[in-house]
Amino acid sequence: MSLLQELLSLHEAPEVPIELKDLIKAFPNHHSKAISKLWGGKRLVWHGDRFFDGHDLGPAYLKSIAAAHYEMKNGDPIEVNLPFQVKASEDDEDGGHDITEVDFTFHAEIEPRDTQECYLGYDPKKDKLYIGFDVWLDENGLNEQFDKAFEDETGEQHDLDNEDHQATYQEVWDAFKKHTMYGMVFEISHDGDEYTAEEAVAPMQGGFYRGTRKIFQHQHPNVIDIRLD
Repeated sequence: MSLLQELLSLHEAPEVPIELKDLIKAFPNHHSKAISKLWGGKRLVWHGDRFFDGHDLGPAYLKSIAAAHYEMKNGDPIEVNLPFQVKASEDDEDGGHDITEVDFTFHAEIEPRDTQECYLGYDPKKDKLYIGFDVWLDENGLNEQFDKAFEDETGEQHDLDNEDHQATYQEVWDAFKKHTMYGMVFEISHDGDEYTAEEAVAPMQGGFYRGTRKIFQHQHPNVIDIRLD
């Protein structure tokens, strides 16, 4: 009953902020319940920044998202490796040309196209936020890099009117469609008014929950889940 009363008391004085780290210290065995009592309101803060402000997202959330987007735009692109077969010509002993099928791995570095924030966590030992995203890759980046890779491998310019060329491209495109969604998670640091982000783990295929989260949990075992969506 005392725990319930303490949790209910968190609703009092709605304008008085409670730091996330202090809340976890106060409810070490029931921090999830305590956070849920404050989630969506104005009181829960990180370094004085609110997670919510009325019905809108607060600066703790918005600055974290902005820092992650900046890192996605300016950091390393996602590496994609797609194996396929390509037809290439080789000189034969009589001075002619033989057409052979060569196993080839197409490597591309592709920027994110669309992102959807879907996770928020907190490490009380490091005092860091972790924000996760589902990320869809830029299809144009694939096409541009494929054309270059095809020419480097075959010595021919890629021509969609050529049936053999089209078959090769279709093979790569079908593989890419299966892996166009990735999961990314960023560690958010706070320095004064500035938020910065860096990748917490390498991007994984399948989105955040199908691919990245298991690796993230293994590498960051102290992180407390705040928002799962």
